[in-house]
Amino acid sequence: MTAFPFGKLTNLFKRMISKSDKISINIAEETENEISNLFMTMYRILTQRLRQMALHEFEVDNSKLIIRSLVPQDLDLEKPLWKFKLHHGTTKMIDFNLPESTMLGIWGIHIPKNCPITQLTIMRSGSVIRILHIQHLNGDYFFDDPFTFSQNVNILFEVHNPTRKKTTSLGFYGIVVERRGLRVNP
Repeated sequence: MTAFPFGKLTNLFKRMISKSDKISINIAEETENEISNLFMTMYRILTQRLRQMALHEFEVDNSKLIIRSLVPQDLDLEKPLWKFKLHHGTTKMIDFNLPESTMLGIWGIHIPKNCPITQLTIMRSGSVIRILHIQHLNGDYFFDDPFTFSQNVNILFEVHNPTRKKTTSLGFYGIVVERRGLRVNP
């Protein structure tokens, strides 16, 4: 899985985050336009994938779907902030079942400076789908193979924190597709 840093694109390095290792490859020769187009293409592909999944699983037509950006409450956080409680060692950061008539896709992550987390493990219904080694990284990273969650599946994000720090911010870029009328939406 490849994660692309986003932001100023001069003297930029492409970061690859895989299940086993992280590798950096210089892509300073890439233009800002090419990379912006790549991000938009990934976003469109994820949106299409989620829409098709929802049309099939919800058995509705396109007019009955709402497609919107991921917010912290979609990952079962109480407040509209990307703040997480931590414990020393390995701990569950997110653990909940996605509601009926909701699909979710994650295509990026924001890692703040001085983030104490060294590893993030993402699981879908007990199966590991991603292990991200994020130690020494900060900024916005976008995946070339976003991951999706269907309705009624368990979502578990487990982190490793080798420090005594008790909270951190960690943001996620994603898309939610849900049946129209589940929340206050047009």
